[in-house]
Amino acid sequence: MRRILLAAILATAFPANAGPYFSTGMSINSADESAMAPEIAVGYAFGRFSVEAGTFAIGTIKRQQISEAVTPPMLSRRVVNEWNLDGFRITARLAFPLNEQWSVFGMVSAYRIEYDFGTAVDTSFDAGGGNVVFTHTGTSSPVREWTPAIGVGMEYIFNACCSVFGAVERIQLKPGTFGQGNDLPNMTSVHMDIKFSF
Repeated sequence: MRRILLAAILATAFPANAGPYFSTGMSINSADESAMAPEIAVGYAFGRFSVEAGTFAIGTIKRQQISEAVTPPMLSRRVVNEWNLDGFRITARLAFPLNEQWSVFGMVSAYRIEYDFGTAVDTSFDAGGGNVVFTHTGTSSPVREWTPAIGVGMEYIFNACCSVFGAVERIQLKPGTFGQGNDLPNMTSVHMDIKFSF
C-alpha cells in the first residue's frame, strides 16, 4: 500500500511535459538480429500519456531448408525464402515517473506491416556421372496486415527538450507470415531512441 501511495505521489510531483515531440533511433529484432533498422516517430504528450505514429524497416529475413534424404534420382533440395518487411505503427504510452530524470512506461502498438515474399529452390539430380542443379525462383505480391504489440521501456530526461529512452516490444505476427515449418509467431524488438520535445 505504501509503495502504491509513493508511486501516486511521484506521478503527481513529476508530470511529463505536454506538447508535441519527435523521436529518432534504431531498433533490432529477433527475426533479423544482424541488422539495425532506423526508425522515426512524431507524437503528442498529454502529461504522462502520449500517442505517436512512426515508421520502421525490419529489412530482409531469410529462412533456409535443406532436404538430403529425397527420392532418387534427386540428391538434395534447398529452399531459401526471403521476406522484406517495413511499414508504420501507432503507439500509445503511459509513463510512471520514478524521480525528476527517470521514468518507466508501458506501451501498446498497432503495426501496419507490409512485406513481399520471394523463394528460390535449388534441386540437385544424379545425371549419371555428374550432378545437375535446377533453380526455380518466384516472388509474391506485397502483403499488408495489421498486427498488435505490447512493450515496456525506460526514459531518461536531460531537460525539458531532450530525453533518451529504450524499450522492448513483443510483436504478434500471424501464423504463416514466415512460411510453413519455419514460423515465428512472435517477434521481439529492442528500441534505442532520442526524443526532442517542443
